[in-house]
Formats: sequence, C-alpha cells, structure tokens
Amino acid sequence: MSLLTKWLWRWSQNHPSLWRKLAATLQGNCLSLGPLNSKLSPLLKSSEHLLQVGLVFDVNNGSSVLFWHHNWFSGILKFTYQELFSHALDPFLSIAAFAAQLSNPSLLFSPLLHNSQTAISQLHSLILDVSSLLQQLSPLAIDSNSWKLPGAKGYFSTNSVYHFIKTLPAPRSSLNPIWKFRIPPRFKIFLWQMLQNKIATLDNLQRRGWSLPNRCSLCLADCETVQHLFNQCPFSLDFFHCLSSTPTFMSLGNSSALFKDHLALLNGIFEDAAKDIVAISYFIIWRERCNRIFKDTSKIPSDLIPEVLVEWTALKKL
Repeated sequence: MSLLTKWLWRWSQNHPSLWRKLAATLQGNCLSLGPLNSKLSPLLKSSEHLLQVGLVFDVNNGSSVLFWHHNWFSGILKFTYQELFSHALDPFLSIAAFAAQLSNPSLLFSPLLHNSQTAISQLHSLILDVSSLLQQLSPLAIDSNSWKLPGAKGYFSTNSVYHFIKTLPAPRSSLNPIWKFRIPPRFKIFLWQMLQNKIATLDNLQRRGWSLPNRCSLCLADCETVQHLFNQCPFSLDFFHCLSSTPTFMSLGNSSALFKDHLALLNGIFEDAAKDIVAISYFIIWRERCNRIFKDTSKIPSDLIPEVLVEWTALKKL
C-alpha cells in the first residue's frame, strides 16, 4: 500500500519520466484524482485516498488544484459537503475554474439543488468558508504541495504512510449478517452493495465523472441517492405502506421499523422473515427504477406487491 501511494504521489508531481509516459499511454493522462478513477483497482483507490489525505496543496493560481478532490482547505471538500457535492455538474473543476463561476452557481450545480435544503445550507456555508481565499488567487504564481503525514517533514516517505495505516482502526465486518439471510444470492449481493452506497445511483455516477442530471426516476422531484431512493422517496414510502397492509405480511409488524432505516437490517432484534422481505423489497424498488430508465415502463407502488409475493413464495419453498 505504501509503495502504491508513492507511485500515485510521483504521478501527482508531473515529473517527465519514462515510466509516467508509459503509464499515461496505458491508463490515460489523469490517473489520479480525476475522471478515470473508476478504472482503478480497489487497492489503488485505497492508496489514492491516502494520497488525498497526505498531499496538502498551497493554492496560488488554483489552476492545478481540484476544488472538490484535493486537500487544500482544512480537508477534502467532497467529504465535508457531501450533499452539495452530489449536485456538482463537474466534479473535477479546478479551484480557478470554480472561482470564475462562483458568482453564478447555476453553472456549477444541478437545478435540483434547490430541492434539497441540506444542499442549499451547505452551499451558503461553503461560500462563507472559501470566498475570501478564492478572491486571493494569484494568476502569476504556481500552485505547490507538500506531504503532511506525521514524520514526513514535508516530503513523501513510505514510512510515514506505513505508520499512518497502523493508526487506522481495523476494518469492521458489520455487513457479514447479510450473507446469513435466506434470500437468493442476487438479493444478497445487491443489498451488500446498497448498504455500502456502491450501487449506480445518479449521485454516485456523478462522483465517478458522469455528466448527467440527477433526478429520481420514481418521484421526479428530488435527487437520486441511496438514502432518498429507499427511505425518503414518496414512491417507496407508498410501496412500503401497501406492503405493510398486505395480509401476507401484516403479521410481521416490526418490519415497518426496517423500512425507515435500511441499516436496521443488521440489527439482531428483528425477525429473519421481516429482514428477508425488506431485502427483497429494496431489490424490487431498484428493479422498478431501472425499468423506468432503460425500458421506459412504469408501475404504481401497489403493482409491485405481487412481485414481492412471487419472490417470497419462492423463498419459502427453498
């Protein structure tokens, strides 16, 4: 991991070396912290996160520093302002480009931003935080960076990365209960991806560099995120209400608490049958969302109940 981080750090320094030219030919000219991140392996992405934490930028003209992804203002802004970042039209704008358009936020963010009070609040907070710094950009001075992990003395060292990794908490296996559910593998895999916010919702696609509008295809009123799609969307809430009123599932009264918070699926106090039904329901909602986008078909919430019944009946026969 330390050596991979060193490789990414050397790349970020734009040294005109032979290995860099070869890597650029194979991977593209924006290997780290840019639109091609989706091509990187999970291990390389972990190293990239270490680079984001350790590499701190001193902004001058702002043309070579990414506004959202680089560590230049008390941390990385895409993590500090997650909801606002999900509305960014171009997640990979430089600081200079962002500053040039800040007077007209419609050039920077999706129109659906106005539907999210959290995003609006974060926009106001962001402007207060960074506006004074953006006004001090020096067009004639170049940006610089230094390595800020403990013990590095401003210069990259694999030793500093190694000791930093040792301070991190051990990975938690909180999602392991999913694999004990009685549902078929396709439901388990989807649920595992959903709980890690890894499914291809529109906000996640935007973070991966896709330029597309973000609007929930089920309610057509808010941005599509995992939290919205499965816990806040009026369509999903109506669906869960219909499901809870279905005679087959009325005996599982505590399942309504699961509908309100999908992480409650991992809570041991709920019946296994209730967890199975909710997991199937999430999959059915996602399938309806995909059908609307790719097949141009749509159903009302109550029409999805038979689909849950089919899967539930098949599950009981296993």
